[in-house]
Amino acid sequence: MNLFDTILKYMNNCFLLFVPILVFNVMLFKKLPAYYIKKINHPIVILETVIRILTIAFSIIMNANIQNKAGLTVYICGVIIYFSSYFIEIYFSETFFAKKLVVLLAPYWTSIIWLLGIGLIGNNLFINIPYHFTFYMLLSVLFTTIHTIHGYMCYKMYLQGSVK
Repeated sequence: MNLFDTILKYMNNCFLLFVPILVFNVMLFKKLPAYYIKKINHPIVILETVIRILTIAFSIIMNANIQNKAGLTVYICGVIIYFSSYFIEIYFSETFFAKKLVVLLAPYWTSIIWLLGIGLIGNNLFINIPYHFTFYMLLSVLFTTIHTIHGYMCYKMYLQGSVK
């Protein structure tokens, strides 16, 4: 295998599936209501950051099998639901519907759907270590749980008036 083929092989990784999410977040995060703050002083933020980095970094060594129709379907549906949760919070945050906790936290917890899609799409690694896609699934569940708890804490702090 020549250098060009090697580069192409490794470019087919699951990190590329994060690109639309990252671009979307950068573009719209500041438009979310005030309770979606960037910084609180709590150890959960460090834990969330470490697991976020692991989740994204691990996707780099995952070979993307776009032929996996179930994974691709879960990913695409998850992205649509995730993006929709942002739009609800940006444009309808003052409605009764958007004030429900499950909807308020949707930009946090809906990440599990597209992350599970990535886990299904990336069912093998570029490196030779024992791996089963359920590892990434568990990592995704852990990240989403901590991410959602962080979001809940931000919202509670906002209600108490302690958000800066």
